[in-house]
Amino acid sequence: MLGGLVVAAGSVALPAWGAGLAPRAVGIADFVFGVGADDGALLAMNGWTGAVEHRMASPIDIVSFFANRSADRIIGVDTGTGRLAIFQNPGNEGFVRDPIIHEAVAAPDLFTFAPDGRHAVYADFGAGQLTLLDLHTGDAVRSFTGFNGVHDIRFSALTGLLTATSLDSAAVRLLDTEDGETSTLVTIPDPQGRGIDHMSQTLSGRTGIIIQPGISEIFFVNVGERGGELARSIRLDSPPLRAFISADNRYALLPSTQTPTVDVIDLLNLQHVKTLETPGLITTIQTDPISTHMVGIAPDPGSVVTFDSRTSTIVSVTPTDGQADMLALNEESGLAFILGNGGDRSPLVAPVRTPASAPRWASAMIEQPMWTLTSTNALAVCH
Repeated sequence: MLGGLVVAAGSVALPAWGAGLAPRAVGIADFVFGVGADDGALLAMNGWTGAVEHRMASPIDIVSFFANRSADRIIGVDTGTGRLAIFQNPGNEGFVRDPIIHEAVAAPDLFTFAPDGRHAVYADFGAGQLTLLDLHTGDAVRSFTGFNGVHDIRFSALTGLLTATSLDSAAVRLLDTEDGETSTLVTIPDPQGRGIDHMSQTLSGRTGIIIQPGISEIFFVNVGERGGELARSIRLDSPPLRAFISADNRYALLPSTQTPTVDVIDLLNLQHVKTLETPGLITTIQTDPISTHMVGIAPDPGSVVTFDSRTSTIVSVTPTDGQADMLALNEESGLAFILGNGGDRSPLVAPVRTPASAPRWASAMIEQPMWTLTSTNALAVCH
């Protein structure tokens, strides 16, 4: 399979992975991961060149997967059976080829890694139960019930507690996974009974942005070590998808779910800055951690949009010559990978840290089509 890699360089010189060459030892944080179409194998693309470094066979049919920030744990999910394959990487010398298998009750839609590096919590949308998983053994440590309608889970950078939102509740709940104690961070007004879709948080964990499904009003939360309070709310022109935070925690970009626009929010003053027009509905945005650039995709008509959070402007709009389905941004190299180029399901790759206008995109063609994509700079990613 590695010998079948072909790189079409276009305007960017990308070295091809030659036949017969052994994978070099590189840091796993350099990788962006994809799932192959035929047998669920993981394909690890080097974040510097776009070349495939390993192909990891899996004993389960991986349909989606999650990666922690350092990528020393890759969790493959078989959505048909609910089985999880935990790939481990001790010492950045390469993946353990035989993953640990965990039998989940149902395939998780939500997955987040605990700050201790050993545990993770998963759940299905709306199932009402959260499961604490030991990543070293593959055992379920304990389960937590009473989270009906759960729709988003993540650990707080400030408190280390799990934050959970639900479509059945107007409250943001906190869970201590060590002792099972729960509390309420904040409750928002919810006259239509929509519940809460997401609460995005700044890197420090001290500011949260609450979004409800189908509601144009967003709420700001001041988060403390012992609780939180509502700071204010802003009503936008259309309901947002979610809030994506800039690397300096100063701005948030909120794509609309109804119109091809993105609202820019100043998180210091908690004010609306401007509304940017985009070529289509933006479905996801990823933030480059060491520059002011943020990259989003519009699946229809198939475009990559590069934003500059510092100037609150659109730097470039690049057609992908086909539908852009998924986005992964590698934080080590600053390369963005776009999946869904035409009908061949091969990733596009381009640098996003260039101060000039449009990133130069090239096609990294691989013999086996890829069906899902994620990067190592996200704490919990599901496709």
